[in-house]
Amino acid sequence: MADLKLDGLNEVIGRLNALPERLVIGSLRSGLRQGANLIRDQARANFEGAGGPNELTGALKASIRTTSRRGSPTRVVFNVVAGSLTAKQSDKFGAQSAFYALWVEQGHINRKLGEALKGGRRSRAAQRAASTSNTPAYPYMAPALRERAQDAIDMVVATISANLESDLA
Repeated sequence: MADLKLDGLNEVIGRLNALPERLVIGSLRSGLRQGANLIRDQARANFEGAGGPNELTGALKASIRTTSRRGSPTRVVFNVVAGSLTAKQSDKFGAQSAFYALWVEQGHINRKLGEALKGGRRSRAAQRAASTSNTPAYPYMAPALRERAQDAIDMVVATISANLESDLA
């Protein structure tokens, strides 16, 4: 995967321990959201240019967004997700979701209803290899993470440090 380097974390942890917990959680939430937004922006940018799989509707590109997940008092979680659309996006694109997000990311075999692959694991693998109607993978999320992971971590550390400095002043 990616080799990531985190500098200045000891200084940030020292500052975090000296502050009220609510202030720390707010700083973490802000920093993690900005870091996740970098990944989201890169995933959306991966659709730009020639040959994007979703040039006609744009629903998949629009569905890529940063969402917060329920964590715990000591855990803040943000995800970069694709597939589900908001109500406003559903009205615009005429669909409930971009359900094909994973198929675009990983590729798939084009089959009609009721044409499931049969047999054991080896037999199905052979059928996939022999298939002439494969749709190739067009990864957008994994390359975004590989390209921007270090930048996102640096953004998280910088944002948390900046928030703590402004709160301490």
